[in-house]
Parts: sequence; structure tokens; C-alpha cells
Amino acid sequence: MAQAACAGGTAAILANGGTDIAVIRTSVNLPIIGVVNRDYADSPVRLTATMREVDELMAAGVDMIGVEATGQHTGYPSAFRGGSSSDTRRSGGS
Repeated sequence: MAQAACAGGTAAILANGGTDIAVIRTSVNLPIIGVVNRDYADSPVRLTATMREVDELMAAGVDMIGVEATGQHTGYPSAFRGGSSSDTRRSGGS
């Protein structure tokens, strides 16, 4: 599908999950916007809800990360503070 989208002239690929993203990365030379849809029992937020998902996407080599930015509470007070990702791009770098 990613190759067909590329052939059709798309500017980027939106993909869900590290496994799919890793495969797509090897088949097309386009920017990849990564998301992870995951259910959490104590949160209505599903789209890249915690640093766990951010780390998964960074490991897969995405160019951009899509997150749910609706103001809904994730159920995890520090979901995006002090995560384990060492990539400084997410905080403006320094």
C-alpha cells in the first residue's frame, strides 16, 4: 500500500505501530508520520498516549509522531514528562 501511495504522488505516509513502520521504512523513501493506537483500561486516550508509544515510534524510525491533543486526561500524570526517550527533538533540544 505504501508503494502504491508513493507511486500515486503522496507526500507522506501515516502508519500505525512500530512493526508496520519498520516495514514501510524499507519499502518507500517518504516521510513517515507514526502513531500507536492502544487501549488503556483507565484512559479514553488511544492515540500515542504515553512515552511507551513514543519510544516505540522513535525506535521504528519515524519522521514525525502523531499524538492525541484533545485535552482528555491520559490517566498517567507523567505520560509525556520524564519519559525514557533520549531524543531531544521532542523537547526542543539542548
